[in-house]
Amino acid sequence: MTSTCHRNLFVTFKKLPDFFIDRSLGRKRVPKALAAAGWSVITMHDQYGKRVAERLEDVVWITEMAAAGRTLLTMDTRIFRNPVEVAAILDARAVVVAIPTGQLTSEQISMRLLSNEEAIFRAAIAEGPAGYAVYESRVSHVFPS
Repeated sequence: MTSTCHRNLFVTFKKLPDFFIDRSLGRKRVPKALAAAGWSVITMHDQYGKRVAERLEDVVWITEMAAAGRTLLTMDTRIFRNPVEVAAILDARAVVVAIPTGQLTSEQISMRLLSNEEAIFRAAIAEGPAGYAVYESRVSHVFPS
């Protein structure tokens, strides 16, 4: 993304959203690519440390990161079907952005997120609870239905 594009997004959004990257997206390649493009990101590993991050239940980070005002990035679309996680999203009024396939490389995931940046930022500043799926050329509202 060019700096001009980033400036235009800043003008459009006033404040760019903060994102929390769960373990399903990794802790190096995807976060590094997003940060290099100017996204404000923190990984589960950075937030909780390696030991805790490996065992932390999803409802904990969903609740805590939503309370901190972060948009949640994941590849785990089961989050929208698991009753306990659904309850956490609803209670925390979380905004979740998910990549609905596990068949992509880190580079492909990064490109998918970056190519849909404006739509993802719009989703991120929306009122929660809400869930969005990021496809190759679009972002769709998927939760709650």
